[in-house]
Amino acid sequence: MNPETRSLPGSLWVLLISGVLGFWVGAVGFPTWAIPVESAQVVAGLVKYPLDNPFYIYHTRIWTIVIQLCAALLRAGVSEIMLSRVLSGLLGMASFQALALVAYAIGGDALLAIGSAFVIFFSRITDAGVVYPVMLLDTHHTYGALGLSALVLVTALFGAGCYRSGGFLLGLAPAIHPSLAVWVGLAMTIAFASDFRRLTVEFRPALKYFLAGGAVAAVSLAVQLIFISRSLPVDPHESARYFRAFVNVWDDHRRPVHMSQEGVIVNWAALSLAVVWLKLAGADLSMPSRFLLRTVAAASVLGLGAAAFTWIPAEHQPVLLSMLMPARLLNYNVMVIGALIAGLLSRQRYDAAAQTMLALFLGLLLVNTRSPVNHHFVRPMFVFAFGTLAAAVCRKRGRAPFSAAATQKRSPAPFWYAAVGVCVVAAALTLRSHRSASFYRDRTNDAFFAAVAAETQGVVLTAGSYQLVQLYTHRPVLIDGGGLDSMTYAPDTGPAMDRILRDVYGVDFFNPPRWAKSSSQLSHDAIKATWAGFSPVKWRQIRRDFGVTQVLTRTDYSLDLPVVAEEGSFRLYRIPEQ
Repeated sequence: MNPETRSLPGSLWVLLISGVLGFWVGAVGFPTWAIPVESAQVVAGLVKYPLDNPFYIYHTRIWTIVIQLCAALLRAGVSEIMLSRVLSGLLGMASFQALALVAYAIGGDALLAIGSAFVIFFSRITDAGVVYPVMLLDTHHTYGALGLSALVLVTALFGAGCYRSGGFLLGLAPAIHPSLAVWVGLAMTIAFASDFRRLTVEFRPALKYFLAGGAVAAVSLAVQLIFISRSLPVDPHESARYFRAFVNVWDDHRRPVHMSQEGVIVNWAALSLAVVWLKLAGADLSMPSRFLLRTVAAASVLGLGAAAFTWIPAEHQPVLLSMLMPARLLNYNVMVIGALIAGLLSRQRYDAAAQTMLALFLGLLLVNTRSPVNHHFVRPMFVFAFGTLAAAVCRKRGRAPFSAAATQKRSPAPFWYAAVGVCVVAAALTLRSHRSASFYRDRTNDAFFAAVAAETQGVVLTAGSYQLVQLYTHRPVLIDGGGLDSMTYAPDTGPAMDRILRDVYGVDFFNPPRWAKSSSQLSHDAIKATWAGFSPVKWRQIRRDFGVTQVLTRTDYSLDLPVVAEEGSFRLYRIPEQ
């Protein structure tokens, strides 16, 4: 066995400690509402929609085991608030475990690996996402956040030699986030093929666990296709026309990627680091560590190629490929690079120069301009550049001694303690965060949302960019004005969306106003002006045509309708039958 191969117990300690702390940070420090719980309400049958409603079709079309499990728990009586808090904790757990294990897989220093996860999170250095933001916590967009963290964790598990757990999670990955599983899985396949013979033997213990995870994903997919998924009778060519029109005008996530974007430059840096270490210091790396670096390199190359794909006009892109958003693979290295640099620098814990650079890198992360403890002159790109150069320079300073005997004979370099100190400061600042439970307001504890929930007929029409109204109220909504990109998951809803936007919101789907460009949402001010001109006759027509019985707006809207309830910034109107 390679003498540098880390012991399994060491990896388990990193997973356990970072997971427990990450769950606490997510559930207590940064709890949020979770969008999967909203879809789970529909899957569980707790919120009933008209069968031709586009938002209903969207809810049934999203395949993830997270929604399926949440639906089962909702049916068992668990509240939406509890589920959202637990998902916030699981997101924190996955994010911290992924970052810590990447650093540990490369560097082998458990303490610095766990601490670096806190520094990276607190620094907000990962806020350089391409096509989608990279948010480790504090986001209700749980799909992408949890999916990215889970896929980074998969590669980190393989990089740390945890083949059985890594194999199972890799098999399960499509049921967590199908798109990210495709692209990260492709990068891992390329990394595997680059050393096929040896890795076939090395990864053999993962095979049966991979198949077990794949079996669970297959059952989840079967449940989705047989019992959950619904569609509208729309010609596929017509669906494609609507999808491409949305991408051309409305969509914020499929716009052309510019090579000057920070996330793209980060991928070039990650590629450079991986190549330098593999070529010039590969002999000092374990086989799992080399596999992880090859995955980093493959993800960079594929992601940069996917960036070029976004330059192709939407009408010439295959719809399925566009739906899968290949350019989102660029976010893999946006999340990974901080932990990668920390891991590479922490390999030489007994080298004064390497530990000095590590302490400086972590310190700069802590005070970069995105961090709550920000410094005006410490730009994120400067931190990335310094860390990349430092990690590249340290490649020749010898392999990290992982044996217990070597550790007992030598003391870490003085600046190793400084690096640990930076981690302790970041952990202390992060762990003191606490969000009050009053953040969670819904029909069970808020009089206004209870008033919305009291209506038993029809659907709710929401103003502007409001989201999660269904989650708060247990009431079906006509469309989600803050997430019109739901249509890209269910292109067959295009004609229905077009009709609603035109007849209810006064917006032309194919030729919308300038404010709609790359917004994927409706403008409150524009909708307020449109609705102010609607007569009672027009509102009753909307009720007959779309089944709308309530209209939820801000208090600065003035509609020719009776007001049912008002609280804070919200106002609720009702559309009479006559």
